[in-house]
Amino acid sequence: MLSREKIIATMRGIKAESDNIKPYVVILQPRRDKKEIPAQRLAGEESLHVDMSGYSHGFCDISGEKVDVARNYLLDRVLESGAKYALFVGEDTVLPRDGFRRLHETAEKNPNAMVTGVYYFKLGPPMIMVRNGDWIVPADVNPGKVFEAWQTGLDAALIPVSLLRKMKEAEPELPFCCVGYKIEDLPFVGEDNFFVYRLRKCGFKLLVNSDVQCLHVDLKTGKYTAHPSIDIEDYSTNIPLTGLLTSKDKMELDKRWMDGLPKGSQVCLPSNKKIVLHVGCGAQNPEALHTAFRGAEWHEIRLDIDPQVQPDIVASVAKMDMFEDSSVDGVWSSHNLEHVAAHEVQPALKECLRVLKPSGRLLLALPDIQAVCEAVVQKGIDAVLYESPAGPISAVDILYGHRASLALGREAMAHKTGFTAESLTKALNDAGFKDVSVKRDNLALFASAYKR
Repeated sequence: MLSREKIIATMRGIKAESDNIKPYVVILQPRRDKKEIPAQRLAGEESLHVDMSGYSHGFCDISGEKVDVARNYLLDRVLESGAKYALFVGEDTVLPRDGFRRLHETAEKNPNAMVTGVYYFKLGPPMIMVRNGDWIVPADVNPGKVFEAWQTGLDAALIPVSLLRKMKEAEPELPFCCVGYKIEDLPFVGEDNFFVYRLRKCGFKLLVNSDVQCLHVDLKTGKYTAHPSIDIEDYSTNIPLTGLLTSKDKMELDKRWMDGLPKGSQVCLPSNKKIVLHVGCGAQNPEALHTAFRGAEWHEIRLDIDPQVQPDIVASVAKMDMFEDSSVDGVWSSHNLEHVAAHEVQPALKECLRVLKPSGRLLLALPDIQAVCEAVVQKGIDAVLYESPAGPISAVDILYGHRASLALGREAMAHKTGFTAESLTKALNDAGFKDVSVKRDNLALFASAYKR
């Protein structure tokens, strides 16, 4: 006769033995909101969407915290776990089923390296940069390579825990990750920038295995950005995959990004400096700030609708309610107002007037449509009118938006409104500005106006 008691006792022995087993790898996942369904199942008793069979593994997540706080919490937990590896996976990142095994194979061959897969900006290039002399350029991420990178994101990264311990021992007063912007004279620093810099300073490498091609998924629609070579059958997800993100999705993604920002929050402004709001700032470039607003007495705040350019604030010029009335000394907007629809021009200018202090100054630069039309008559619509850092610019680029940027899915680069010197002067006066001055210079208009 079989003994139920002995069977149960044996099972308890198995559990006690397993309780002493440490995880070989711990999956770490920062979450925005646990009400959302993450892209993949990486925890629980059901079969996981990433193959870890044969390896003891654990899972740790955290939600509702700022990204650097969340990553530091998760890394501290993995240090306590006794694991050999930490695997960061973003909640909207999808690894191929063999992703862990391929990253692990590379990590085992390179014990002094963190290894990442290929992970893209949504509707953008790979989040992997390499150093080429004095330049930083996007990496060639075609499959079949393992190469050293200068910078990557952390959302598909396998990190040996031994490296984390050495980083902590080297600088115990530093966090692993930290986000910073507008701290003294420093540029924006992302949490991944901070971590990778620390990693390299400790003498460790950052490697990319381009056979691990990840999807970056919009959790709401199931659309994604990925390498064109991927086979969708290699990926398992919690949500149906509905196809590639396209340029038509760009505005909706940006709108949801902005809608997700805290409502009614006010920007904390330094009291010992004059504030200039740089509207439509674009990519980081100190020379982009107007000379009238440069100097030690000025503090620049960068605002743009495109989160990929890493502004201080992601917002539209037509809706800047994170700034109180009469809170800034200057507003500078260079080639931004033409990207605003005609019916939004007055709301945008009135927002600039609202945030300016009395006697505050607005400076604008934008295309002179009259001059561009004259150039079309004289030279043709496709004639190159000037060379820019983005390449040759023709009349059609000025009229409708830079075609090369639009081809990359940057829908916000489309031009929606045109101005002459007369129409811009009227728009500024109608918005309530005083002492309005508009000058023509080659193909551009330059405007100065004050709040009185």
